[in-house]
Amino acid sequence: MKIKCFVYVWIGLAAAEAYGLLLENPNLYVMQTYAQYARPDSGQAKYVEFDGAGNLYVTHDGGSLVRINSSGQSGVLSRYRNLQGICYAGGTTYGDMLYFNDAGAGRLYARRADGTTTTLCTFSGQPIGIAIDKLGAFNGKMLVPVRYSNGDVYKISETGQKELFLRLGAGWSGHDIESDPSGAYGGLMYMSVSDPSDTFSVWAVRPNGTAGVFCNTTLILDLEFDTTQIGAFGGLLYGRRSSWAIGSISPDGQWTRFAGSSDTAIQCMTFGPDNSMYVVEEVAGNMVLVTKISAVPEPATALLLGLGGLLVRLRIKN
Repeated sequence: MKIKCFVYVWIGLAAAEAYGLLLENPNLYVMQTYAQYARPDSGQAKYVEFDGAGNLYVTHDGGSLVRINSSGQSGVLSRYRNLQGICYAGGTTYGDMLYFNDAGAGRLYARRADGTTTTLCTFSGQPIGIAIDKLGAFNGKMLVPVRYSNGDVYKISETGQKELFLRLGAGWSGHDIESDPSGAYGGLMYMSVSDPSDTFSVWAVRPNGTAGVFCNTTLILDLEFDTTQIGAFGGLLYGRRSSWAIGSISPDGQWTRFAGSSDTAIQCMTFGPDNSMYVVEEVAGNMVLVTKISAVPEPATALLLGLGGLLVRLRIKN
């Protein structure tokens, strides 16, 4: 009888340091570099989203739209002026399309799977975030916050008709916005808001066109709901706090640190169809890094030992 021993190591804290991010609970997740590319313009990465074919798109405020295919290969598709929010509309009445905002041109674009891109509507201010109602409380419609416009948030129809939905007031601005996908957060939308002193907080947006403070933790800029099918990230809302930390926000508005970085700038995040979180960071040398964070497979979780997480599999052969 021969006994062969195969050793697998999940490098918890060490892996977090190697990839820039430091996870608060490194034993629960595995990290790896998904893609990296040279910064395509003088701006920063702003928002990130998957389409229905598994391609990952990153907007840059220098105007570039970058696509990363499922093999991790990247390329610049188009150049605009100041790209911001991006949203995939698959499964909604807005069709199998990507929608993204050019704040510099005041335009909301629709991009079809074949690459054809058209202007859906225009704004006098700077459109930032995009969210489509997932559960029906907003009649399945799209909301777009517009910066430098009295804190206006518009409801956009499938044909591009605009309707003022919410006005926060002079000096206020809405930024990123996300729709509750599960009902755990009341079926509402949640928006990053800055006041006249440029202090950020997260507000809950209600279907009747009102809004109020949901999370008082400051400097939360980018929002994403855990949309994984396995609840690998608790089914929670996540927020990027400035460029140095990501945290979960519970249904009662409490922010809990999930990951941070001291040597990279965390720019944005999203959840992929493979039940993983994808974090976009900017690193020294004008490089953009996309890190994939996945839950440790269940059998391994049961056998984790220490920080490294050592799994030993024995195979017995006659």
